[in-house]
Amino acid sequence: MFLARSDTENGTGITPLAATDVVPLGRYSQQAEKLTDLPDGARIAHPDDPANEDRTCGCSKAGLITLKPGTGLYATADDIAGSPRHLKFTPVHAQQTPRLLKDVDTSVINDGVATLARGKADTTPSACR
Repeated sequence: MFLARSDTENGTGITPLAATDVVPLGRYSQQAEKLTDLPDGARIAHPDDPANEDRTCGCSKAGLITLKPGTGLYATADDIAGSPRHLKFTPVHAQQTPRLLKDVDTSVINDGVATLARGKADTTPSACR
């Protein structure tokens, strides 16, 4: 997705030669077992890089946020139009997401980073991925 976004924005005409694996994202929390347990105004840390930020905005599928009309595949926190539960998103470097678990209500963490931090992924169906 990062390459496609870069090509779209810069018109490089780069064509992928092969597919790669997409590492899942998980939602981790020390305060909430399920997304429905998050309090109104919950603080959510998420990776700020283009390859992962748009996947965090996939929370719109869970009804946690609404995106601005016309938002395409590459959503960012700036594309969030509203949040019925007044969620607060904090973009951070991906490797910092596990360290923030004590300071936020939930953190969206790339599984590779979570493995290095020795965490356990939230595998509930409503997890942001």
